[in-house]
Parts: sequence; structure tokens; C-alpha cells
Amino acid sequence: MKTIQTKNIIAFDEKYLISVIQLWNEYDTMSVLVAYSELKRRKCDIPIHILEEMIDFFVKKNILI
Repeated sequence: MKTIQTKNIIAFDEKYLISVIQLWNEYDTMSVLVAYSELKRRKCDIPIHILEEMIDFFVKKNILI
């Protein structure tokens, strides 16, 4: 499983952060949550299909939102 170091998150562009969400099965839970949080912090327009991926992630990981 891949991990994103939280301290390095600001170096990643939006496309990379979105790819983490799209490939959430390959990343640990915290990395996906950090990627999503960073996109929200930057006030990025998150495409609907990425939001749907996040919903799928939350359901599969039993994370209540």
C-alpha cells in the first residue's frame, strides 16, 4: 500500500491528488483522506466522478461522513 507523507502534501498538484482518490485501493486510508482534505483546503473544483469515488471509499472503509 502506498502512503503520502502529510508534510509533503503541498508539493503535489491537483491532478496527483485526484489520482490518489481515483486509485484509493492502492493507498492507505489516511493518504486518501489527506489528498481529499488538501483539495478541499485549496478550494478546488472537484469533479462529480471524484466525489463519487470518495463516497465509494467512505462506504467500503466504513467511514461515517
